[in-house]
Amino acid sequence: MQILVLGTAAFPLTVLPVLAAVPQIGPASEVLQSAGAVLFTILGSTALGFTLRAWLFPAPDGAQLRALDGVSTLAFATIVVALMAPMNAALRGDPASLALWALLAFALSYGLQLLTLFALRRSALRALAGPLALGAGNRNIALFLVALPPQTLAPLLVFIACWQLPMYLTPFLLPRLYAKALAHD
Repeated sequence: MQILVLGTAAFPLTVLPVLAAVPQIGPASEVLQSAGAVLFTILGSTALGFTLRAWLFPAPDGAQLRALDGVSTLAFATIVVALMAPMNAALRGDPASLALWALLAFALSYGLQLLTLFALRRSALRALAGPLALGAGNRNIALFLVALPPQTLAPLLVFIACWQLPMYLTPFLLPRLYAKALAHD
């Protein structure tokens, strides 16, 4: 959980170079303002989540944990389906562009995972190489939905939709790679 929270909190800072490279985003001041808004949202949501958890479920039993897992699964499934809706129009209108956005999403997500995994697997952080690699490549870029102005966000909706593909396919496509990379030599 600590790695997840720290990775999510670092996201606005690590995405700044990517956002700065996309001309549709706007001037650097807007990029910094958006990153700050996302960081504020992440920290506030995390604090609220931990506070509500401590207040409502200070010592949850097994049934409560399973119920919370179920509610979380339903919420995530609903959110992912909604985030992926722009793919439908893109698939019908410009499938080549959609394929390029998807390729970019896979390259960034899996590239960050592989770089982190192979950089850390022989370091003092070997025990954390897997979780850190997963966190490096599976960032929730949909967080920028709360921070970017609509005119800036519109061109990125297809990319945000495509970003869901590598995130949710990682458990199916990369476990053998992770196991092999982290196997004892």
